[in-house]
Amino acid sequence: MPISDDDFEGYEDAYGGFDAVVSDQLAATEPRSEGSGAPDRRATAALPTGDVMGARDALEKARDAHEAAQDALADAEGRIAVLEIKAEAIEADDEREPWQKAAAREDLAKARRAFRRAGTLVERTEQKLAAAGEQLDAEEQALGAVMAAPAEADPKPEPPRFATVELFVEKFVLPNWIHKYVANRVHWCAQWWEHAEAITRLEAIWEAFEVMRLQPAPSFSTWMRDHFDTHMRTLTDPEGVFFDCDVKTGQHTPNKPWQLTPAPHGMFAVMEAAQIQPPTSNPAAGAPADSIADGRSVVSQASDIKTTSPAGAAAAAPAGAGANITKRTTTSGVSR
Repeated sequence: MPISDDDFEGYEDAYGGFDAVVSDQLAATEPRSEGSGAPDRRATAALPTGDVMGARDALEKARDAHEAAQDALADAEGRIAVLEIKAEAIEADDEREPWQKAAAREDLAKARRAFRRAGTLVERTEQKLAAAGEQLDAEEQALGAVMAAPAEADPKPEPPRFATVELFVEKFVLPNWIHKYVANRVHWCAQWWEHAEAITRLEAIWEAFEVMRLQPAPSFSTWMRDHFDTHMRTLTDPEGVFFDCDVKTGQHTPNKPWQLTPAPHGMFAVMEAAQIQPPTSNPAAGAPADSIADGRSVVSQASDIKTTSPAGAAAAAPAGAGANITKRTTTSGVSR
């Protein structure tokens, strides 16, 4: 029985746009020279860009494109097999017009051309897949080299300007705080080192000085305003720590902390990791505050204060360096 065109109608509907699809894919995979429309088939070495995730994504896309090209090649091969049967049937059918036989031969020729284009598409996607794999290898090798490289040694911190807080007071604080001395408006004590608050404040501004002097402007101006001026006004206030001293007359009276009444035992939660812990038993009510911690008064502790330089650690670090400055114990017994 003669074969009619209806026998191939479903096939033609399924593959009617095949040539156009393969042609579009070939155009999309054709490498182009930068700045021109000419094809560029020069091989390029994979150079790392630092984008490992991007390289992995590109490899996955290249793999999908290659699989799609292989499917297109298989479809083209199947189409040729079908059209060969159709062409033979039409050629053997004496009832067919010459133009129908010619059309069948042309359809078969188109299918064979599409098969060749699909083969070219497979080759190109295979090359792109290989290039994407090489690019990913280059990215991962570069990343591995960076991870394996020894860390750069931290630059040696700049030493501090002053070795002790006493030198800082003598060489910097007092020469930069020459104000009119009026007894009822300003107080200073030549033996400032026998006042716990004075040591604490002067060490604080010395510590900030060693850090902020190395930072870009206007950090030193900020230090003057927020640290130096603030603490010195507080220290020299007539009602401040030197209220009972007078550098003009030589009067010096070491002051003691105010007294307090201890809270009932267990009233407050205790932080077990803290350096200073409460006494094992509740001290007698009304005991002076300076006798609670270790049995010595704050004034007596002033004789064995050990002040360490903020340099030995990274006082010269440009930011956040204060956290690295050596901890030290002030006359109040609190480690900072």
